[in-house]
Amino acid sequence: MKFSLKRPRENIQSAASSNLSHGCEFLDLPYLIPETTGILSGPKIYYLPVSFIEKTLDEQYIRGLEDKEWEYLSNLETDIRLWGLHRPGKLTISLTTVKLQDGNHRFICARRLGHTTFPVIIEYTEGQIKSGGIYIQKIIEELL
Repeated sequence: MKFSLKRPRENIQSAASSNLSHGCEFLDLPYLIPETTGILSGPKIYYLPVSFIEKTLDEQYIRGLEDKEWEYLSNLETDIRLWGLHRPGKLTISLTTVKLQDGNHRFICARRLGHTTFPVIIEYTEGQIKSGGIYIQKIIEELL
């Protein structure tokens, strides 16, 4: 069995079109979520619009972070401003809900810095998301 560690062709093309993509693709439509590229290359990273990610947040949790962890957020914001955002968040999709499950601190800072997209990997679960997020039905209704 032969394995290749080369990136998939579509990632090479998108990297050539944008130095900021780091081999990741940009999605114009938040409901288009392709499969991962494979085991060896790891999960794909998608740059979704900040306006879409905002709908998936647990707002009460975000307000708590901003109130209680302002110093950490300030330091993280400075770091992201200087070095960029290198670690994607995790967008979890259950049978009924979509939620930013990991990367809330980074998202807050990216939003403050005026980023228009936010990098995420997609995780599917059959479990239930208990707080926050947006119902998949709501996403579909907005698209119709």
